[in-house]
Amino acid sequence: MASARVRRRRGPRGGGSRKRGGTPVIAPKTRGVFLLEALLALVVFSLSMLGLLGLLVHALRDSGSAHWRSEAFDVASAALSRMWAEDPAALAARYDGTADGPGYRALLAAAMRLPGVSAVSNAPLVTVDEAASATRRVSVTVYWQLPAERNAHHASVAGVLPSH
Repeated sequence: MASARVRRRRGPRGGGSRKRGGTPVIAPKTRGVFLLEALLALVVFSLSMLGLLGLLVHALRDSGSAHWRSEAFDVASAALSRMWAEDPAALAARYDGTADGPGYRALLAAAMRLPGVSAVSNAPLVTVDEAASATRRVSVTVYWQLPAERNAHHASVAGVLPSH
């Protein structure tokens, strides 16, 4: 008697099974995994883009704030420079905001370039200290307020002017 060999039919390499026509059979447990991974990657990408957008918004707001701060310091130091060239005895009268002196009007006109500044709100403040006879201590404070903010910002410049 000849020994009969039993041949088992093996599937394709890798042990996976195939349907007729050579298309692979996908197990029911693995269906949709790729779609789920793609959705998860999309969510992670979207969250990272939102984070970058938030950083961009903060950078733009801080850049705008620095611009207005620079403008306010320019206005205040220009006023202090004009005071240096004027008669020291007339400084208090020329830059008095309540008396509407000509120097104060020029300062207010320059300060109105800043957001939120008018004659009644966020107007500049000038103080002239005439306590010492040889010098005068002068302080110029300029205010501004952005539309979306509650509190006003300020920039102050002070100097000691000699009596001529």
